Amino acid sequence: MSYQIEYEKILAYERELRAAYVRIRTLLAAFDTKPGGTDRFEVTEKRLKELIQRNKDLEYALDQLIKLSHHYAELLNMHDGGLRDIPETKEAWLSRMKGQNDHMPPLSK
Repeated sequence: MSYQIEYEKILAYERELRAAYVRIRTLLAAFDTKPGGTDRFEVTEKRLKELIQRNKDLEYALDQLIKLSHHYAELLNMHDGGLRDIPETKEAWLSRMKGQNDHMPPLSK
């Protein structure tokens, strides 16, 4: 294989990698960089870490919401003898909410 063919392959891989990185930055909305984008990797990493932390916070809040919902349902059931059913898992709870609220976006996996 000639040097030129090998060089063209490397350039093609580089273009593909750059395009993938731009797609990632777009998904993360990580465009708040210095002029010339000299800190683009740091900005992208910071945004990703922020989103990871937000996801952890939301997961914790959902866990607490489910616990409170169970407790509240138990109290109401004791009060009026009802049979309120609260889903046991986050996935089941979100699925139930999706069924009640057609305006919710699709649940991601």
